[in-house]
Amino acid sequence: MTSYSDESTVYVAYSSMPEFDEEFVQDEIIKLAAFCVSRVATRGIDDTFQNTFDLIELFFSRIRTYTGLCTTELLQALAFVDIISRRNIEHLPFVLTKLNVYLVLLVCLMIAHKSNSDVPLSNFKWANLFGVNLSLLNESEIVVLKLLNFNTNIPEHVFQMYKQSIQLMCPVASESKRMQIENDANIAINPTYY
Repeated sequence: MTSYSDESTVYVAYSSMPEFDEEFVQDEIIKLAAFCVSRVATRGIDDTFQNTFDLIELFFSRIRTYTGLCTTELLQALAFVDIISRRNIEHLPFVLTKLNVYLVLLVCLMIAHKSNSDVPLSNFKWANLFGVNLSLLNESEIVVLKLLNFNTNIPEHVFQMYKQSIQLMCPVASESKRMQIENDANIAINPTYY
């Protein structure tokens, strides 16, 4: 961290700030996140995976449209899901399922948004935007915060691990998708577009 000042203002520059901290989350990253979450929520059962994947991808895209979801918030929310998945609720393990995945993701994204935004959306706004009962949203937020021990900070090494995973997987996912399209349709695709 470095700091400097002029007559009336002190500026602080953080050298560890991720490069994509202010970017809206890209489609490629949404697809990767939806894939990972869908695999966990469906336990890899093929007949329900594709539908769950499509819905979660749409869900993330909708959140990006209405809230300006950035990559940092998505990574933080995914880390929250990992953390709470390792915790117990009244001596029972927390399990992410097709039945609770949307509410859990919404609450984790909402908490990440509040942690990163200077002017966060209210729970009332989140409830209205995504058709969730406000009381249920408030109660769910409390449960998730308790599971997080009210700690919404993600250690930098964990954040960097998520970031590196996305940076490694997104180009592979694009190349794999391009190859699948080429093989399935027997058409030549100019790789410069990917």
